[in-house]
Amino acid sequence: MGTAYQVTFSAQGGVAPYGWQITSGAVPAGLALDSSTGNLSGTPTSSGNFSFVVSVQDSGGQTAQQSFSLSIAAPPPPPSPLAITTTWLPRAYVPEPYAGPLDVSGGTPGYTWAISAGQLPPGLCLSAATGEISGTPGAQGSFSFTVTVTDSSSPAQSASSTYSLAVTNWPSLDQYGGATNAPAPGGATGYFHIVKDGSRWVLADTLGNLFWMFSSYVVDMGDGGAEYSAAVTSKYGSTEAWAAQATARLLSWGFNTIGPQPGVGSHNVLPVSTYNAAPNPHPMPFLRYIDLSSWCVRNSSYQVKNLYNGMNPAVFSVSRTFPDVFDPNWVACANYYAAQGDGSFTPNLPQNEPWMIGTWIGDADYLYGFGRGPQTPGGAHPHLGWIAATTSPTQASGPNGDFSSLFSYADTAVYTKLAWQSYLENKYGTIQALDAAWGANYTTFGSAGGWPKKTTGGTGLLDEDGSSVWMGTGSAGLVGASANVAADLNAFLAEIAQQYFSVAAHACKAAYPNHLVFGPGSLNVQTYPQVLRAAGQYLDVVEVWVEPQYVGTLADAYNSAGKPLVVWTTQTSQEDSRARGQAWGGACTGNYDFCTQQKRGQGYAALVANYWSLQAAGGVHPLVGLDWWSWADQVTNGENMNFGLVSVHDQAYDGHEATSSGIRSGTDRTAEGQRARAGNFLSAVSRANRMILGRLIRSSQSAITRDSKKERKNER
Repeated sequence: MGTAYQVTFSAQGGVAPYGWQITSGAVPAGLALDSSTGNLSGTPTSSGNFSFVVSVQDSGGQTAQQSFSLSIAAPPPPPSPLAITTTWLPRAYVPEPYAGPLDVSGGTPGYTWAISAGQLPPGLCLSAATGEISGTPGAQGSFSFTVTVTDSSSPAQSASSTYSLAVTNWPSLDQYGGATNAPAPGGATGYFHIVKDGSRWVLADTLGNLFWMFSSYVVDMGDGGAEYSAAVTSKYGSTEAWAAQATARLLSWGFNTIGPQPGVGSHNVLPVSTYNAAPNPHPMPFLRYIDLSSWCVRNSSYQVKNLYNGMNPAVFSVSRTFPDVFDPNWVACANYYAAQGDGSFTPNLPQNEPWMIGTWIGDADYLYGFGRGPQTPGGAHPHLGWIAATTSPTQASGPNGDFSSLFSYADTAVYTKLAWQSYLENKYGTIQALDAAWGANYTTFGSAGGWPKKTTGGTGLLDEDGSSVWMGTGSAGLVGASANVAADLNAFLAEIAQQYFSVAAHACKAAYPNHLVFGPGSLNVQTYPQVLRAAGQYLDVVEVWVEPQYVGTLADAYNSAGKPLVVWTTQTSQEDSRARGQAWGGACTGNYDFCTQQKRGQGYAALVANYWSLQAAGGVHPLVGLDWWSWADQVTNGENMNFGLVSVHDQAYDGHEATSSGIRSGTDRTAEGQRARAGNFLSAVSRANRMILGRLIRSSQSAITRDSKKERKNER
């Protein structure tokens, strides 16, 4: 429609000349048939399907006819208006590499970019094909310029936008990564410590300079699987060479901390001697890893029992782990392990170790019940008060759960169940008083008939296995328990949390009195409030996690804990990587998963900015850093996830290393498993990390005081 059209009908036989006419139906409006030539032509003015019959007659009077159908398509819509959608550009620093992509909407793809007015800072250039501003700025200043983009439509559309790009010198950092021009209130202590700088909680490093923690978990040769280990062995030749390059790369991307590190291989990256090996020549501050729960239930010298190992499978069963924290061996194990570790630090770390930020006390995978609470989307962990009340009062062997049955216990008592018994005896005094409050029918605080009640018919409190109607169910939150039962179970959950955190924190402080206590990794922000309150009571920094779309609930976690927070975080691009696991929360949602590495980088930058800006009650900024999961993509334990800063071939997701010209047969993916033009994740990560450091400096009270003094001097 709207475009000139013509076709000429032809005839065979008969005697020329011929005459032509439409004898049935109708041609589209705007077209006409020439009766002498048989030419159908014109410009159709309406769309649709048209059927008609064309007849021809020769000079001798013979006739013939033929039916035709003609479809007239509606004209394509005009291109949508072309617009540059980028509204601002991140600050640039001398002499840091810079990348600032410009985005466009509308028009017809096949865009050409140009600087149409003003000039870019020296050292930067605009890619005519991609619209990315990149390079290494060579001079400070404020530079204004106009960018124009032209599309490939006919006639071509163009759009322009004007920007001002500030270029400043990169802040000076001390050897530990603290900002030298942002000294912490109170100065140096010789150790990393927590300070309140105005309304913002923040770390201060060993030299007393402000420090916002960018940590990477598991910087390790083994966690990316056998393929990663083989790749780095071939690439570097030795673990020492790999470790030096790993920390150098992390520093170049704006990370400043080696995060929690399970496993022997990870110790190669630390700035201290491990297994008598030399320290990493590219030192970074680190969090000392001890996983108290996992170690103490598996250690033959302590044999702390697992509460889940004693559940009645006819009522509730789950193969997970939570330690018997009221066992005297729990205290002894925590004290030993906090002081001695697992033997990897040889010699052991001195109490005045300057590179150690603090001790990370455990993995929440082995503290099942400290994770998702009843308000968490996706379901809750079991209620540990209910688990304590219904587990067996004895165990003959264990620990099971996340581990195999390693031991036959000489001491079979489950002390958490006995602590529950003592709690109720102290509160109610008599079993009759307890029964009256609960609507129960126990005959003793001890055992009468034996555990499990569902099988034995036992009538003692210690025989309870969760089958009594007044107990409700605690397998995922606490549901259906009577009011007084629920109150007691919630109160005892608080006792369990306080016992765990108090023992762990006191053990760490006894071993390293001047270092911080972090963890565990990681409490859900909507875990049971008793857990957050106990963590805040005993820890220096509480590690939490939350889905990116619920960042605002971090404020609730701080309001419950009352202590500074560090947040566990990760993002992926399953589509733009070799990983083939199912994306968390759905593919390309822009929460955990993004369609390209470039969008993943943009998501990271937005997330980090949200972390920085977050405010809790009283206007307090509670976050002191993040723990990124993880160094390398995960292809072990069935995960197959693009968590990494690097691929399983140790190639960085920077738009250069993790791409290849070798396309796999039958796919559009490269030999590395990425698209031939993979997005640049790490440039956005580097900019975001450095931007936070710049904000930390500008917002610090020392900097504000300095600036105000300058202003007063200028006024005079």
